Amino acid sequence: MVVTAVITEESKYLHLKAEKPILDLPHADKSTGRIVPINHAGGSQADFGAEIYGINLNNFTDADFAFISDALHKWKLLVFKEQPQMLTPQQQYLLTAK
Repeated sequence: MVVTAVITEESKYLHLKAEKPILDLPHADKSTGRIVPINHAGGSQADFGAEIYGINLNNFTDADFAFISDALHKWKLLVFKEQPQMLTPQQQYLLTAK
């Protein structure tokens, strides 16, 4: 990312704003993900959290992103299971930038 600014006068309110890049994810008609609600301890009042299976976060599609977004809004906490490797910084950015 390159940020360029030309200051023509002094201002204590000068703010730089980086442009948000256009993010194109591979297209898929349907996500391969599945949701398993987290089982909380007996007597618990907790009603949030789910495990996500079937999505490789280092290689997700637009359908996977929509699936993840919907699941996050519903369950508030997501645990991604069966990940083949740690998430790369680039994929972390893609996952959180939209």
